[in-house]
Amino acid sequence: MQMIDNRFVVDQAKKLRRSLWHYRKDLTIENIDDHIQILNPIVAAEFLDLIYEKPEEIEYYDGQKEIAGMLIRPEKKIVIAQKFPPEFRIFTAAHEIGHWACHRDLISHRDISLDGSIISSNIQERQANLFAAELLMPSKLVETELKLRFPMFFGQFIFNDDTAFILGEDLRTLREMPTRYRSVKVASVAPYGGMYLNSMHQRFKVSKTAMAIRLETLGFVK
Repeated sequence: MQMIDNRFVVDQAKKLRRSLWHYRKDLTIENIDDHIQILNPIVAAEFLDLIYEKPEEIEYYDGQKEIAGMLIRPEKKIVIAQKFPPEFRIFTAAHEIGHWACHRDLISHRDISLDGSIISSNIQERQANLFAAELLMPSKLVETELKLRFPMFFGQFIFNDDTAFILGEDLRTLREMPTRYRSVKVASVAPYGGMYLNSMHQRFKVSKTAMAIRLETLGFVK
C-alpha cells in the first residue's frame, strides 16, 4: 500500500478545485459562477476524463453490504448507484475520486453508501473521506455561506440566546448536548428574517451529518 499523509490528500483536493474553477468555461456546468456547482463530482470526473456510470444499483458485497460506489482504475471509471439519496451519491462519488487522485496503487475498489460519518480503520478510506470533504466543502466557502445565514458568525459559532432562538432550541439544551447535536442544528436550520436561502447542508448538497462533521473539523462549531 502506498503511504501518503493527510496534507497530500488535502493538497490534491485543493489542486482539483483550482483546476475546476480555472477551466469551468470548458466544462458542463449550468452556472459557471456558482462554486458549489463547479465542485460537483460529475464535473470533476469530466475534467479528469473519467467515465462516470450511473446504474440504478450495483451489487451486494458478501451478500450483506450493498455497494454504492466503485472505482475501476484500468478503465478510468467510477460507478455510482442511483438508488441512494442524492447527498450520499455526491459524497460517495467524491470519495471515489479521492481514491483515484490519491491512491494510485488502488486498482479496483468498492464502497458502501457514504457521507463521511463512518470512521473506518482503513487509512485509505479515511483519506478518501477527507478528500471528499475538502472538495465538496472548502473552508472559505463554508465560512462565506455561514456568514450569509448567520450574520453574527465570526470564525466560531457562539451559542447564546439569539442563536438559540434562530436554531429553535433552548440555550441550556444546546450547551448541555454533545457537539454533534449543535453542529447538526447549525447544518440543518433554514435561514430566518425573510432570507430565502437553503440550509447549509442543502446548499452544499451533502447530508446533515457530513455538513456537521465539516463544521466541527474546521472549528466553526465546538
